[in-house]
Amino acid sequence: MKHNIFYYIHIILVICTILTVFTPLYILKYLFVLPFVIYCIWIIFDDCPMNRLHRSKNNKKDNFFIYDVLKIFNKDLKEQRAHIITGLAAVTLVTISAFRFLYRI
Repeated sequence: MKHNIFYYIHIILVICTILTVFTPLYILKYLFVLPFVIYCIWIIFDDCPMNRLHRSKNNKKDNFFIYDVLKIFNKDLKEQRAHIITGLAAVTLVTISAFRFLYRI
């Protein structure tokens, strides 16, 4: 499957979002809500806006990006389960950040 530049930018943004929990506390205080904000954007737009930039032109509703990534680990994964995993990951990242603030880790 051929991907355009937005697909690779999407991968970089996902990795950066996951890595926010490992940033120093003085930076984390500005970034800790980022996973929550991104998840709210997904709910508002019914999809990640970045997905629309790297979809094929003939298919307006391709599977979403994270679903394709999670299918690598489980071939029988349903799209609803992928949404649940994505929400769990967002909540987990915010929770880890909150614990880092609480305990100054």
